[in-house]
Amino acid sequence: MKFIKNRFFLKYFLIFLTILIVGAIFLLQSKRNKNAESQQKTKDNAVEIKSIIDKADLYFDDDNRELAILTYNKAIKLCDPEINTTDYVYSLYCIADLHYSSSDYISSEIAATKALPYLKLIKNPRYSWLIYNVQGQNYLSTYDFTNAELYFKKALRLKTSLWRKRVALNNIAATYKNKNEYDKAIEIYQILASNVHASKHKHLDDSNYAFVLDNMGYCYYKKGNNDEALKCYYKALEIRLHPKSSEGLVNSYRHLSTYFQKKDPQLAKKYATEALKTATKMKSVTEIVLSLSVAIESNEGNELKKHIEKYIHLTDSIAKAGKMSKNQFFTMRYESKVDKEQNLQLKAEKTENELQLERHKNRNIISYIIIVFIIGFFVILVFYLSLKGKKEKKEAVFESEKRISRKLHNKLALQVYNTLSYVKETDLETVENKNKLLNNLEKIYSQTRTISRENSIIETNEKYESGLKEMISGFKTSQISILTNGLNDINWTKIDRNKKIIVYRILQELFQIMKSSSNVSLVIVSFKIIQKNITVTYSDNRVETENEKTILKNTLQNVENRIKTINGTINFDHNLEKGFKINFTFPL
Repeated sequence: MKFIKNRFFLKYFLIFLTILIVGAIFLLQSKRNKNAESQQKTKDNAVEIKSIIDKADLYFDDDNRELAILTYNKAIKLCDPEINTTDYVYSLYCIADLHYSSSDYISSEIAATKALPYLKLIKNPRYSWLIYNVQGQNYLSTYDFTNAELYFKKALRLKTSLWRKRVALNNIAATYKNKNEYDKAIEIYQILASNVHASKHKHLDDSNYAFVLDNMGYCYYKKGNNDEALKCYYKALEIRLHPKSSEGLVNSYRHLSTYFQKKDPQLAKKYATEALKTATKMKSVTEIVLSLSVAIESNEGNELKKHIEKYIHLTDSIAKAGKMSKNQFFTMRYESKVDKEQNLQLKAEKTENELQLERHKNRNIISYIIIVFIIGFFVILVFYLSLKGKKEKKEAVFESEKRISRKLHNKLALQVYNTLSYVKETDLETVENKNKLLNNLEKIYSQTRTISRENSIIETNEKYESGLKEMISGFKTSQISILTNGLNDINWTKIDRNKKIIVYRILQELFQIMKSSSNVSLVIVSFKIIQKNITVTYSDNRVETENEKTILKNTLQNVENRIKTINGTINFDHNLEKGFKINFTFPL
């Protein structure tokens, strides 16, 4: 029978294992095919995206903003942000920068914000720096100084080149300057002015240095330190008069015009005129409007009227023409040049990222297979334990039936046989014989009730304590005294159901063995709680015979088996002089 059951279990185990292996192979192959298709599609898209971005960069360099934005958007539509992350973020940055240079700060902020969630997927901090920088510029230009400072400081904390750190510092200083916190701004400008060599190109370092000096001069001017302000202004102007470092020249002229308005009106007018000429050559409406505002302060008569009319005309055509001092060290052309110089490095990084992504996918596949096997193992284990549990239940029922059958045979069979014989052989008309028959029937009925009660369902609810007391009391006779101690001290409602049944059955078996002994007159049962354990002690004053020792040995084996099922322990002491004593302990 056991062999057949094992074969039955083995058969289903092999079927399940086969299904599991086939499923794992299918999953692995499906994943490989999907990865191959995805890689091929990604590779094809990457080539097309790169081609479109190169075309957009040309429009960017030619200052063809509309076509550049349109072309970058084409590249974005082809990108999967989680796969073509670098191209996606770069395109969004270029769009944000183009909108920023056109004073469309809202559109610029929208483009930069779209890139923010994907920065964590790019190892190269350069892209995070670009997005943080343009976002900070947007907030600075819209007078949101708190957010501007936040993004510039994020850019500063990145592990980037010295040049980018100087740009971030300059932007933070510009934020302080526009918040009228001139001391903080000057402190940063002095640090920047002390170390001007941040790039590989001298004219770019000179241009950066001029920006620092000009902005620091403005801060000194606002603080009333005119001597230091003028020194900074003239040094910045001297640098910017060189063709290669001319960016920001219009700012120098405007600042000098403002400086000399009260001290030397003619000189102020001269610098205002130069500022207007320079702004006109730049074809920047914003710079022209700012230069006109300085020229209006420095002119009179017809010149003043002409400047005012032009100023009104331009301000009517734009919602807000005032652009705060430009705080970037390099022009967009230089940033485009830097981007192209780093293309080879970025391609290498992208290839490495793709390899790491492939490794990650392979690890995921292995993880899936392991998980499937683990789940399969647990399913088999549950199935096995379920079969085992059913088998144990059947065996328990069988053993219970055998025990009841044995008791019926041992205790009732002979009495029933004798009673039947007595009925056949005895004259029941006499009162004495009739009473004897009734006594025999009463004994049979009493023993039948006892067997029934011993194998009946045990109440484990709030009636458990009273049921246990009733069971113990049932063994009292005129010759046997039973004392209990501590039974009421235990809150039986909080004890596990199985533990209560085990206690009941153990005591029941011990009392049944005691009852079969002919020389017991006193039984003591005590209950104690010791260190979160319940200890039950049973003792009586029997004097054991050899036959009783054999019966007791079998009973103690049953008791030990029962107590082990609830993680309990048992100790017993049977001595011919002192009687019999047993205690068992189990956790609450």
